[in-house]
Amino acid sequence: GFLNNCKIEFIEGGNGITVKSVNFKSLQEINIFVDVSFRALAGDAKFNLINPDSGTTSGKITVVAKMNINSITPSVIAQGVTGLEIKITGNNFDKNCKAETKEEGIIVNGTYVLSQSEMVININVNESAKTGNKEVNIISANSGVCKFNLTVNPRPFVTSVVPNEFYQGQSSKTITILGGNFVMKESKLNFNTSGIIINSYEVKSTGNIVVDISISDKIESKQYDVIISNQDGGEGIGKNLLMINLK
Repeated sequence: GFLNNCKIEFIEGGNGITVKSVNFKSLQEINIFVDVSFRALAGDAKFNLINPDSGTTSGKITVVAKMNINSITPSVIAQGVTGLEIKITGNNFDKNCKAETKEEGIIVNGTYVLSQSEMVININVNESAKTGNKEVNIISANSGVCKFNLTVNPRPFVTSVVPNEFYQGQSSKTITILGGNFVMKESKLNFNTSGIIINSYEVKSTGNIVVDISISDKIESKQYDVIISNQDGGEGIGKNLLMINLK
């Protein structure tokens, strides 16, 4: 059995492994605490365990290659996105890797390891999640950890449309959409109907979009939504902001 004050001596493959302490628990159990440097080679490191009475037994520690991350796509996301798939490339992923985060408002739905060099994680971001950098950990089966950051942007929002009332069949009418977190040359505009035709639009500022529209003469008379979407997946919907009347 094991004795108090036993020691470890590596006999093969121990370069880069430093024994910090050997804690005696019982004749059947000891705890060995080691540091493994970046220069340690992957594979089995064989050792002898030597008791104070010179009794000897052998064992091994298996060193696995360290994970690393090369790219995150996308790395910039918006408040309110759901079911977003993020592709991660790197090296030495194992099939039991999982993504975890302690960041409030970030939910990891699943981790899917496609190969040793590629995985996909699926996440939700609450609409109330704070913006800024968010740390995510990739944890392997052997407790190796890689960290990366996602940047959460504020989602766009729409507050009003000026003017906000038109008639069937009108053409080339200018409206201004007011709100926040619009992105110049990036934000996309839509309405929840094909009966409002967007001739052109321009994001003038983070809170102002100028639009030229035409109205179908067959569109139903009612209120319609304005939808703004950004490339980071953020979406803002102004409900019932544009009224179309019968001509």
